[in-house]
Amino acid sequence: MKEKLPVCKECSTRWTWKQTMKRTMKIDTDATCPSCGKMQYTKEKYPWLLAGFLLFLLMLIFIGNLPLFPLLLSYVVLTIGFLCTVPFHTELRSSDPALERNLFS
Repeated sequence: MKEKLPVCKECSTRWTWKQTMKRTMKIDTDATCPSCGKMQYTKEKYPWLLAGFLLFLLMLIFIGNLPLFPLLLSYVVLTIGFLCTVPFHTELRSSDPALERNLFS
């Protein structure tokens, strides 16, 4: 299955890799669509993917009997590879997910 970059829910414009990467590297989840100017909210499609990635790296460190240099090199390569794919695992929402949560139900 080919992953696609996120699409604005208001104007249906597909964001570029650079625009998405810029938004996902910030702490807040709100973003303005560069095409229509409407507020969009980013959401990770696979939040468990990062946890699995970090678990895999920890397994390499503790279980693997690798010398330090190959371990660090593999860590750097895997981290860069993972970060380059983050925009493909992001989707946009037109409503704020924090407001959708009902804490009293």
